[in-house]
Amino acid sequence: MDNPLLFKIPYGVFLITTEHKDKLGGCIVNTVMQIADFPTNFVVSIKKESHTVKLMLESKKCIVGLISENFDIKIINHFLSHKGDVEDKFDSKYSDIFTYKMYNDMPCLDKNIVYNLICDIKEIIDADTHYVFILRLVDTMEISKDDPIMSYELYRSKRNSLESIKEEENPKPEEHARTSFVCTICQYVYIGNVPFEELPDDYVCPKCGKGKDFFIEKYLEDFNVD
Repeated sequence: MDNPLLFKIPYGVFLITTEHKDKLGGCIVNTVMQIADFPTNFVVSIKKESHTVKLMLESKKCIVGLISENFDIKIINHFLSHKGDVEDKFDSKYSDIFTYKMYNDMPCLDKNIVYNLICDIKEIIDADTHYVFILRLVDTMEISKDDPIMSYELYRSKRNSLESIKEEENPKPEEHARTSFVCTICQYVYIGNVPFEELPDDYVCPKCGKGKDFFIEKYLEDFNVD
């Protein structure tokens, strides 16, 4: 649901990583919450379709990375846009975007993370489209402890700023050109009989499952759409 009021609820931006049988997984989430102190337990909610989830179901462990405000937005976009079941998100060809090290056989970024929380998965709850993982903290790793943690609201602001810069660098052509909306995650182009603005708030991209707020208006000629 693309309701701006919901974005006022204090979420963060977190990097979840894991490993199973030498396969590495990583995804961005905004729902992590501590639910107990002794022992320290957390919950994290992730879409079932995520390749990282498939690995977590087998490995029963993960690392929760608390992302810094100084985190490069290109890294977040990398983990959002690449599919782990199609390619290795941690392939060395992406070393110009980020670097990482291994801890307890799991990958963790070595920059722009405030803390890494090393966790065992204690319980898994089926929540329709998502799995909710109950995590037990087993260790912590300080990376940039003096950095502030990025909020979800700040992430959205940074993303929108980048989109504005791109629009300024690529001015619109003549007014009669055809336009549509394109998903910024997987580049799916919406072409339908119903105007995009009139689609229901719970509309999601049929390709990657992201909501309407991940779409931006683009000129169709940029995407070679017939």
